[in-house]
This record gives sequence, structure tokens and C-alpha cells, in this order.
Amino acid sequence: MKFPVVNGLFTAPDAIWARRDRARANVLLALFNGTLTALLLGARPASAAIDYLELPLESLLQIQIPRVSGASGYEQSASQVPSAVTVIGAEDIRRYGYRTLGEALSSERGFYYTDSGNYQFLGLRGFHQPGDYNSRFLLLIDGMRINDPVYGMAPIGEDFPLDLSLVDRVEIIRGPGSSLYGSGSLLGVINVVTKRGESIAGTRLHGSAGSLGAGGFGVSHGMRTEGGTDIVGSFTGFRQDGLDPLLYPEFGQDPASNFGVVAGASHEQARRLHLAVTHGDVRFSVVDGTRRNRYGNGLYGTVFGDPRGHTFDARQFVDLQYQRSMDSGRAVTARVYRGHYRYRADYPVDYAPVAINRDDVTSTWWGTELRYDHRLGAHQVTVGGEWIATTHNQLRNFDQDTGGAYAGCIGAGLADSCVDRRLPGGTAAMFVRDDVTLSPHWRATATLRQDWVRGVDSVATPRVGLIYTPHEGTSIKVLHGHSFRAPAIYERYSAYAGYGKDSLELRSERARTFELIAEHSFLPNLRALASLFRYTVDGLAVTATDPVDGLAYNANTSGVHARGAEIEVQWRIDWVDLRGSYARFDSHIAGTSQRPASSPRDLAKLRAGVPMRDEQLYAGIEAQYAAGALDIHGHAMPRNVLVNLVTTSRGVVPRLDVSFGIYNLFDRAYRDPTSYADLVGSEGTPRPGRTFRVRLEYWL
Repeated sequence: MKFPVVNGLFTAPDAIWARRDRARANVLLALFNGTLTALLLGARPASAAIDYLELPLESLLQIQIPRVSGASGYEQSASQVPSAVTVIGAEDIRRYGYRTLGEALSSERGFYYTDSGNYQFLGLRGFHQPGDYNSRFLLLIDGMRINDPVYGMAPIGEDFPLDLSLVDRVEIIRGPGSSLYGSGSLLGVINVVTKRGESIAGTRLHGSAGSLGAGGFGVSHGMRTEGGTDIVGSFTGFRQDGLDPLLYPEFGQDPASNFGVVAGASHEQARRLHLAVTHGDVRFSVVDGTRRNRYGNGLYGTVFGDPRGHTFDARQFVDLQYQRSMDSGRAVTARVYRGHYRYRADYPVDYAPVAINRDDVTSTWWGTELRYDHRLGAHQVTVGGEWIATTHNQLRNFDQDTGGAYAGCIGAGLADSCVDRRLPGGTAAMFVRDDVTLSPHWRATATLRQDWVRGVDSVATPRVGLIYTPHEGTSIKVLHGHSFRAPAIYERYSAYAGYGKDSLELRSERARTFELIAEHSFLPNLRALASLFRYTVDGLAVTATDPVDGLAYNANTSGVHARGAEIEVQWRIDWVDLRGSYARFDSHIAGTSQRPASSPRDLAKLRAGVPMRDEQLYAGIEAQYAAGALDIHGHAMPRNVLVNLVTTSRGVVPRLDVSFGIYNLFDRAYRDPTSYADLVGSEGTPRPGRTFRVRLEYWL
């Protein structure tokens, strides 16, 4: 049905609005009859929905362009940022029931997310490598680097040390970010911005329960004192069991693998602590998170079905930041932070008399940053520097006998540990950025950063961009940049008694990217983005075997070339918020026609939200489609279509928020691709079917 257009917005006669409102209510009641949300919906008279319709259409339907700070180091409109930026807001997290950072990221265009049963892995724009610890993405919390020096890992599952209920927004900056942030931002930068105490405004208790024995709890408090001090404190915990039993039909004829059945070998628990105090120009924050995960699906060459396989991750960060804005467009930002990472893992092995092979890794580092911004006429100039000193890196690996006693390195016939090393690390960098306004419609940006990585190499990463804004709501961006990833400590110092040797010749991976982006608001309630890109990653670090001594080592290979296109449309019409995207990629190993494993060629995403009763009730449905991925043996993996459905209520019962989510609504059987470190077959790791979660949040 076509509607008349008034002031650029779609509208309709009141009778049509009323009929459509009743139709929405009937649909929701049919879908959720018997659930808590449906009961709440039925508890209110239908006439209450008219209050929502009486609000001004301009304020309800207009799509606001978000502001971000992670792309340039200072806050600006996403349309003016030299990147294809996406912002996931706190309301998106709540309304669509994202349980982990990885789930939230996988809802956005171009992203792809898999789970090995131990860690979660992220891919973007045709590049996805399970087992790489997400080291080609840089993860920040309020601008502070989270990736550790040993593995370079960006944690995106339950090992992410911050509860998502404390997230104000997630800024996704696609493309090379090394010109501002240095190593690790090969494919993009993810900046998680936390809530301030003023927005929490009181004490909140929350609890959750769901399928697979999932349960969580938490308490958070936020306030702003009369003296202007902003305070946030939070403690949360979570636990869940995995699929039980876990079935691998490819091992159905193998008695040594229990005929492909893994029972009672999957469990995960996590706890998180966060404290932040802001007063004037100074902010102090603490982030502390731990996660334990038990698995039995043969990862890392362990005994298939053995429940003793487990990993433990602990991350602690202390951050002190000073940010001062002065007159004449000047500002200074200084930061000092301390990071600590602990990793412990038990690997059940099958060579007697060894029962467990153990990894024990600790790393402590200090970081400092200094940045100065100054507006000089048409130029916004930023200069800065960064220094990271790794004060403690220890890598240990040893065997334990059946009684749990230290047994040296039995597999290599040694009384000493397989690995016991204290290793150096650290970086220093300087950068300069100029954002110049050429005319009312043209802007240009240029950034150059020089990094010195201890023991590796020195890397210069330039980035330039040209942005054309013919009128408000429209921008065209032409971008070109370089980025790099320095090898992680474990990749260079890879000696393992009887198995591997150091890879001291390993150098940084390099990437070059060209991108054309067009963003346009056709109407205040209809906005679209299209992007064409091409990138080349050279010198990828992979594991090889020396033909002379038979020992494994890491070496730089040729790389990956990719090109692709993305389109995204956001439309708010008839009280429905629609957001859809489609991405197509063509990636291949450099110099060959071979496609990289685990990287889908087609990704489609759709989100639809229906607010009801003055936005007290909200129904959100999300669909994701992925096709064209290959497993590690080059076999085509089945297409995946996943649909999630989440309903939320806010204020229907005073001081109580309720959400109910059904994930994998149509109970699709699917698998995630494995990596070369996995023992399981090429059919991949089984993922859960239909699951649900209920979450309650009470405001004291």
C-alpha cells in the first residue's frame, strides 16, 4: 500500500494506523503466547498503544547519524570519519539479546563468527582464520588496548572481561587502523565504550537463565555526586554447560573416539568486575575478568571425549586517563595503564605415563599514550606517541603424570620442562594526523605513524582519505591505507622440545586497503551505505615444517588478496525499524586461485524491530545467512540460516525489565569450521539447536 508523503516522512490515516497496531499485537500474542512477555502484553488495554502514536513522527522515525571517538581519537560524526563505521548501541544489545561481544559483532555487515567449543573467532570481509586468536583485530575498552602481547588475542566470547550490560556502544572501524593504533589493527578496530554512572543512575540487579544450564547474576551501581564525580561499579557472574552429548557422526565407526559421542565434557563459567571513577578531566578504571572452560572435543590434539581438557583465562587492566580541552581548539590526552594476562590449560594426552600436558603463561605490561590536538585554521592537527613495555612474559609447558606430579617433558625424553622461558617485548611509536577542511563540501585526512617493535622490525603505516559531503546526510569517501600486525611472542619464540624451534626471522604481516564508500539519507527515515573495497595482506604468519630437522616453525607466506562489496539499508517505517545488509567477497591465496578456508563468499543480515506501548514492549527478530565457506580440506560447507527472536519489556512492571530470547528459532542443525589445531573431522564443530534465555533486571 502506498502512503502519502508529508515532510519527507511516510504517514497514513488514523484508521490504518489503528488496524496495523492491532495486527502487530495479534502477531506478538500468537508468537509468544504462554511466555512472560506475552502475558505482560495481554495485561494492558489495547488503547495504550495509541499513546505511542501520538508522539511526533519526526522524533520517532528519523535516523540519527551516530558519533564515534575510536576512528580519529576524538569524537565526530560517523559520516565524517575516514572509515566505514558501524555503531552498536546499548539499546541494540538489549533489544536483540546479544549475549557476548562476538554475537553483537556478527550481526553487522561483513562480519562472520565461529566457535570451536573453546574460543570464538571473528572474520571480516572474506578473511576468517579459526585458531588465530582474533589477533588481526584490535580490541579497545574506552580506547585502551586489550590484546595481550603473548598471543595478541582479542577476546570476544565469555572471556571478554566486561559485561555487555555496561556497554554504552561498540564502535566498529573497518579497514586499516595502524596509522592511529599500531600493531594488531590489520583488519579493523573495535572500541567498546562503557556507560557512565549518570546513565545507570542507581543500583540494578540482574539475573538470567536459559538452555544448556545457563545462568547468570550481577549487580551494578552508578551515580554522579553533587561534586560532579561519576562512579560506576559492577560485579557479574555466568555459567553454562555445552551440548551434552556432543555428536560427531564422522567418528561413528571409531571405538577409540567413543563412536563420535562426547558426554559431560563441556562447561563454562566466568566472572567480571568493573570500577570506574571520573572527576573533572581525570578518569580511573579497573577491568577484571576470568573465564574457565572445559572441553572434550579433541582440540589441540587432546584425547577425544576426555573431560579433563580445560582452559583458564584471566585479564586485569588498570587505566588512568587525563583529558583536557582548552581554548582555541586545543586538547591534550594522556594515559597510563597496566595490563595483566594469565593463561593456564590442561591437555589430556595419550602417551603413557603422561596424563596431562600443561600450558602456564603469564604476561604483564605497561602502556603510556600522549596525544595533542590543535586546530590551526582549516587544519585539525593531532600529534602523539605511544610506548608499551612488557615487564614480564613467561611461557611454560610441561607434563604431569597420572598422579598429577611434575614429569618434565616425557614426550621428548627430557627431565626439564618442554618450554620454560622469560621473553622480552615492547613497542614505541609516534604519529601525526591532519584533518583539513578544503571547502564547505570537501575534507581530506592524512595520517602517518611509525612503530618500532622490539626484536622484529620498524613499520611505517600511512593512511589518506578524501571525503565529499555535497549536503547534509550524504557523504562519499575515498580511502587508502596501510596496516600491520607484528608477530605475537608465542609465534616468534616457538621452540618446544622435540617439536618446534624459534622463528626469529618472522616479520610483521602487512596489509594495503583501498575503499570507496557512499552514504546517503534518501529520507529522514531511510538511509543507505554502499562500499567497494580491495585489500592485500602480505607475509601471513603460518606454521611450517623444516624438511631438514623435522621441527615446526612459523614463517611469512605470500598472503591473501580480496575484493568485495557491501550494502546496508536502514529504514524506519510504520513503527518498524528495519536494517538489512548484504556483502559479497572474492578472496584467494596470493598467486593462486585457491580460496582461504572458513571464509564465506556471501553474507546477508536482517534485523526488524517492532516497538509497542510507548516502547515499553519491543519485539526484535534477526536473521543471518552465510554461504560459500570452505573447510580446511577445501570442501564446501553447508549454507547457514539462523534466526533469533527476542522480546523485551521495560517498565510494564515498575522497576523491572524483562527479556525473553529464542536463538536459532527454527532449530537449524549447523557446524562451525574447524582449524588446523583441531583433531575433529572436516565436518566442523556442532553448534546448538534452538535455545532460549530469560533475563530480569530490577532497579532498586
